[in-house]
Order: sequence, then C-alpha cells, then structure tokens
Amino acid sequence: MIAAGIIAVLMLASAASMGENVESSNAAKRMTSMGENVESSNAAKRMTSGAVFLESVQEDLAALNASGLLAMNGQAVYDIDDWQNAAFQCDITVFNVSTSLLQVELTLIDRATTRPLATVHTLRSTA
Repeated sequence: MIAAGIIAVLMLASAASMGENVESSNAAKRMTSMGENVESSNAAKRMTSGAVFLESVQEDLAALNASGLLAMNGQAVYDIDDWQNAAFQCDITVFNVSTSLLQVELTLIDRATTRPLATVHTLRSTA
C-alpha cells in the first residue's frame, strides 16, 4: 500500500513537471516565433529600402544622355555619401547593343552580406 502511494505521488509529480515542460516549451516556441517575426520584419524593411534606392538610381540615370550613361559604365553608387557605412551599393554597367541602342544594367548589392539582391536591365535609345 505504501509503495502504491509512493508510485502515485511520483506519477503526479512527473505529470506536473511534464506539464511545466510543455508550457515552457510552448513559451520558448512563442519567443522564437516572435524573434523570427522581428527578423522577417527587419528583412522586409531592408529590402524596401534597397528597392527605393534602386529606383532612385534608375531615375537619376534616366536624366542622363547617351554619353553621360556611357561615362557611368563601371561606376558604383551608394545609398549614403559615406560609402564605407552604406547599406547598399548599385553597380552600373552600360554598353552598346547596336549603333543606336545602349543596355544599362544595374545590380543592387547588400553590403552587409555582399550578396546581389536584384539586377535590372533596360535598353536606351541613343538617337
């Protein structure tokens, strides 16, 4: 009888601790999920900033004539004046496709990871 009582107490204690483990596991999952949501949100904000920067580079290049575009070939522009602390870099490649057509290629690079995020190709008439 005493042994059965001890086993019952041990089983109850074990069940209670399992419940605590399940609760702490669920709390840990919620915290991980919140952390992942914050990371996703930050990544989305970063991508939006990069897209806005790329669009501004496109608008600036649209104002240049053909010789100005060719002069930009091989250049890199940055999202802030202090290039060493810039978050994004845009590499510019311009070349003649035909006698009256230029191809402009813009590559957006995340400087934190050095990974290309986007590449945009456009054609521009020189006539």
